[in-house]
Amino acid sequence: MTMSIVQHKRDLSADTDRNNSPGMWADCPLLELAIGSRSGIRIRDDFLVNAAEDGADTDGYQRYIDTSNTIRNLVVDVTALATGSRGGVLRLATDATDNDGPTIQQQNANGGAQILIGNTAGAAWKLYFEARIRKTIADDGSALFVGLAQLGTPADNGLLADDTGDLVDSISAIGWRVKHVNGGTTGQNAKLDFVYQDAAQTVPVVTLASAATMVASTWIKVGFVYDPNAIAAEKIRLYINGQEQSSYVTTANIDAATFPENDAMSFVFGAKNGSATAMDVDIDWYDIVQLYD
Repeated sequence: MTMSIVQHKRDLSADTDRNNSPGMWADCPLLELAIGSRSGIRIRDDFLVNAAEDGADTDGYQRYIDTSNTIRNLVVDVTALATGSRGGVLRLATDATDNDGPTIQQQNANGGAQILIGNTAGAAWKLYFEARIRKTIADDGSALFVGLAQLGTPADNGLLADDTGDLVDSISAIGWRVKHVNGGTTGQNAKLDFVYQDAAQTVPVVTLASAATMVASTWIKVGFVYDPNAIAAEKIRLYINGQEQSSYVTTANIDAATFPENDAMSFVFGAKNGSATAMDVDIDWYDIVQLYD
């Protein structure tokens, strides 16, 4: 006899706390996946330990770190009760050098990327992605990207381009970005966009522009869900602080040459200076689930 597991849900209203967003994860069968009654993978990191700070890639991640930049864990008070005070935090920090920027990607030296988004038979697997991030300056003087990308992005200009902070040409990627210049003028508020790009393309497609304004030193949760069984107009749903947005990636979008369909990708987080001002971007955690049935 088949038994269903009842998963009790929290309040689905918007929040920025350090938990996964219930509004996005409510239908994800995490318990079934954990006990083996569903097939799939879960890749989650709370960054409790960054085993190779500013060093060799020995812990399942590869890094690119410009001169005088760092990728390090923050000191966290695990006894504090304030929201967001527990768990690990990883900080990507730059010095006051224009176009500097560190990148970290989940990638072993001999391992492949694990995540696919596709409509074709054998690759149409449901996917959940969410991350909790913040930046220390409120304006667009620093760029960032968090999401999925093809392997090899931890390199000089391997993820974000100089002078714009946009995705570099000819990489496959999908996720959330902040560019150096929003609206054509420097010094504007840092706006989050949801974008994707196929490796054969040179300009990312923007699904949702200026979706949220990043506030200095304030956490925000960003995510997306690819559901191959969703209606054609809503194949990828976008989430900010657990709230579904009104723009979607469609079946037609996924099947177009501009989308990284069936491209193997993995988690990536990167930053890029847009001026001679030091800046930090932090990630509290990321969580990825892909179901194979």
